[in-house]
Amino acid sequence: MKKTIAFTIIGLVVGIGLGIIFSAAYFGPPLAGSMFLYQEAELVRNEDAAIQAYLNESPEVGIWALESYIKAMNRVIKEREVEHRKHFFVMIKPEPTLTYAHVRLALLYERIGNDLKRKENLEKAFEYSSSMKIERELLEERLIRIVTKLDSHFKPLDNN
Repeated sequence: MKKTIAFTIIGLVVGIGLGIIFSAAYFGPPLAGSMFLYQEAELVRNEDAAIQAYLNESPEVGIWALESYIKAMNRVIKEREVEHRKHFFVMIKPEPTLTYAHVRLALLYERIGNDLKRKENLEKAFEYSSSMKIERELLEERLIRIVTKLDSHFKPLDNN
């Protein structure tokens, strides 16, 4: 009788353990993807708030918002590094997003007259840009034109 109860308890414990392992293996990847998606949605909201501050607030507030967004984005990129310079993102592409954020930051620094920070942020934007074969002056001109056009069509997420 004692052996039957002992084998039943052992079988129950092993069955529960195997069930937990197989459930984690089955539900783990979709759950991780949805968690990444949730984090990316938060980054999109942060970007939206930073762009709104850039467009509607004083340059100092816009600078603070864009720098906070860039720091958050760089932290997430560092966390999600899979291999050398490869990252796992579900919904967003960090390179163009960071390029445009640095160009916006450079434009704000230009507004307040800090040419050193303007150049520094344009250099960072060039690092993220994939068209490095173009001369720097042309690339700077194109990036500023692209950001200006994007900003003219910007609609906050709150107004949808």
